[in-house]
Amino acid sequence: MPDPSHLLIARVHGVAVRSAELVDAARQLAAASSAEEGCVSFDVLAQPGDPSELVLVSAWSSEPDMRRHFSSAAYGRYVIAVNDLLTRPSDVTIHRIAGTVHPIADLSSEPQRAS
Repeated sequence: MPDPSHLLIARVHGVAVRSAELVDAARQLAAASSAEEGCVSFDVLAQPGDPSELVLVSAWSSEPDMRRHFSSAAYGRYVIAVNDLLTRPSDVTIHRIAGTVHPIADLSSEPQRAS
């Protein structure tokens, strides 16, 4: 999997009695977005016991790819679908990832694993 340059986290606040519709719209967005150029991953997470509160986590290989996503037909359909399903606007945070480190384990600090 390629390393992402941007990580988008959206906290989505839905109407409790319509949570099934909200989850369905979010999953459709995730499936369509995953096929978009530059989408590294797209996950829909629900809080246990409260499916009306979702967290959408998407990783993008570049800022232009992420921005293009917001002009996509899939995103447009999602916005229309959730218009009446939200109690307030989503809280969105975009993290820029300057670099990624893949550490190599130092087994000397874990004697049981070193043998």
